[in-house]
Amino acid sequence: MKKFVNINDAIDSFLKSINNDREKDRTYKSRVLSFMDYLIDEKDVDIRNDIYTDLESLSHLDIKQSMKYYISTSRLNPRKVNTIEALKLYVSVVQSFILFLADNGVPNDKLIAKFSLSETDKSSITSIIEEVSVEEKLREKMGKNPLTEEEQKRLKKLIAKCFNNSLGPKILEGKRLSGYRSYLSSIIINIILETGVKYKVIKTITTDNINFETRTLLLHDKYSIPLSEELLVQLKRYLEIRDEVVSRRNINSNTLFIHPTDRSNPGINIYVTEFLRRIGRTDTIGISKTKIIDFMVIGVPEILIKDITKFDKDVLSDCKKLVDYKEENSFINEYLIKNF
Repeated sequence: MKKFVNINDAIDSFLKSINNDREKDRTYKSRVLSFMDYLIDEKDVDIRNDIYTDLESLSHLDIKQSMKYYISTSRLNPRKVNTIEALKLYVSVVQSFILFLADNGVPNDKLIAKFSLSETDKSSITSIIEEVSVEEKLREKMGKNPLTEEEQKRLKKLIAKCFNNSLGPKILEGKRLSGYRSYLSSIIINIILETGVKYKVIKTITTDNINFETRTLLLHDKYSIPLSEELLVQLKRYLEIRDEVVSRRNINSNTLFIHPTDRSNPGINIYVTEFLRRIGRTDTIGISKTKIIDFMVIGVPEILIKDITKFDKDVLSDCKKLVDYKEENSFINEYLIKNF
């Protein structure tokens, strides 16, 4: 555990903790520095003094104001923050920083709890993101195209390569974390590719939702989605590694995706983006659209696709333009496993 001299020391230590990866450093650095600038400019945190009291007293309202600060200052630069996704990435970095501080003797349990609250709670960070997005007129990142056949081939090849890497023992020794992140990213992307879900749905999946006997994934406690043999094998291997990580790190969670050092859960939004850069993409929306189009080709009703994937009508409208879509209501009984 490190004793921080001042806010600059805390920031430097945090950036060093991300393994000196150049891509991650660019992703984290500008955003955590914006958070520091907010603390200095708006909260009067003295960069020369002990910052423990200042950081321990931060609240969800400070996170909200820092979001606004991040957006307003970005508009003075060429790379303006004008999408909800960009704001979520900023918040993800700030969350990682808050958790890093907690791991190093600067706890703020009340604030950390706000990141895990349901979006129905107005004080949750998820709810605040939506509120700020409306106030600042941020838009969804739209227009992402479905994967081309060539991109699908390259993505499948990349996923297979990650699956063949030997990770288990080295992960448990605290090594090969970048490989572990890539491995988790590959599974997440594969789930999106086979279900079409929005990325936020990934965070709701638990270990109990996977049924190897029926070869399905349960979504939203009511939709049973069939999985490929490839993904089932991938998930089975991951769960073996996960069980060891949970046991050794004394983690009490049934959330499917965990990280052996990052306490954010699943905490790998940034890593998924980095993984996709290898095929020239940075978004998961296009991957979801690829599956949504598959659903439409076989006639799955729009209302069902919307409820399964949690995408709004704009994304579905984009997909409908690319297919000859005729709904077949028989699919409702096929996917719905409970009566609501």
